[in-house]
Amino acid sequence: GGRALQNICESGFRVDKIIFLDANYGDWVEKCYKAAQLLNPNVKMRLIVKRGKGTHDRAMRFFKKYKKGVKIITTHINHGNMNTAFFGYSE
Repeated sequence: GGRALQNICESGFRVDKIIFLDANYGDWVEKCYKAAQLLNPNVKMRLIVKRGKGTHDRAMRFFKKYKKGVKIITTHINHGNMNTAFFGYSE
């Protein structure tokens, strides 16, 4: 989830790419991105969000603020099915 990604980035672990699946609640995305950029200015962040939800609006505001390395991917897939759809993972 978003908080786990934030914690990883803030722990000092150098990351190359961060993918948030419809989980940019609160300030997780921004804190995660800022911490990751300290160790890797070329980090790539992907925000996969469902159009029409509050997360889509927040993702667009984040993109307008940071842009560098950030890509918004809009989908019709429901939150609960995103792992399977984007990573082939299911329980």
